[in-house]
Amino acid sequence: MNNNEGSSGVGLALTGAEQRNYDIRKVIAELHPVSFFELQPEDMIWRYEDFYPLGDKKFNVHAPTKGIDISSPDYDHRRKSIDYTIGAMNLANYVNAGFFVLHPVHQEGYFDPSERRRRRDIFLGSFSEIAAYRRENSHTYTLCLENVEPMKYPATLEELEEAAELCGDTDMLLDIPHIWNTQRVLQNQSDVLGNVPGLEEIRSQDLVRYIRAFLAKQSDRVPYYHVANFGDSPVRTHDPLNRNSLNPLLRDVLRSIPRKPIMLEIYRQSTSVMLESVKTIEGVFE
Repeated sequence: MNNNEGSSGVGLALTGAEQRNYDIRKVIAELHPVSFFELQPEDMIWRYEDFYPLGDKKFNVHAPTKGIDISSPDYDHRRKSIDYTIGAMNLANYVNAGFFVLHPVHQEGYFDPSERRRRRDIFLGSFSEIAAYRRENSHTYTLCLENVEPMKYPATLEELEEAAELCGDTDMLLDIPHIWNTQRVLQNQSDVLGNVPGLEEIRSQDLVRYIRAFLAKQSDRVPYYHVANFGDSPVRTHDPLNRNSLNPLLRDVLRSIPRKPIMLEIYRQSTSVMLESVKTIEGVFE
């Protein structure tokens, strides 16, 4: 059984990015009573012994993304990215993670549609190596693809379904702030992104109905959700939450979709802010 199989409620994502003195055991202890975490080991700064003994906690692991792109056409960059990803997979195996999350195409900025498609195809080759490593080393977690934002891939829920079907042996992680921001980007930058195949479906959709329709088909392959507040001016997708700041559209989305575990991605916040965000999300369902 995976470490977090059957878990529910609200957890917290923790990243090691730019935090060289980050005592992960101390952070986790201070976040009591939260017992469900997603670890993102940027720069591989955490050691296995940092997580022992933490046997009463449940973990997922997110592949590193800082300077990482397993779809890069540059061989050296792609090789480094795959190697860092495999390092995080070994951590996931050590902590008996339930899921290991990947960003398929993580390139920032605009590139033309043909290049975007080429990078998708490069990712599929990298994924084959990653999936083979998992099988050959008898890792028990499930690989999980996350929806991202334009021009990254997959940026829409249709593209997320496509990527999962092409990869085969994977689940899908629904990142709700990402899909909200994807819609905003497509609405506000139609002059730039209006001709990119695969991105037009979401532009005029009602967001609640769009997400519900996706989950009506794919709920069994979506083990949990990424959530953070929707931030405006400028747009932000990792904002903390409290009862006064909770975006009404986010509340409506959460109340309308199947209940699943929620992982809050509100990085580098104080303990009190993170715990308040957990309570705010729990209060949405009361």
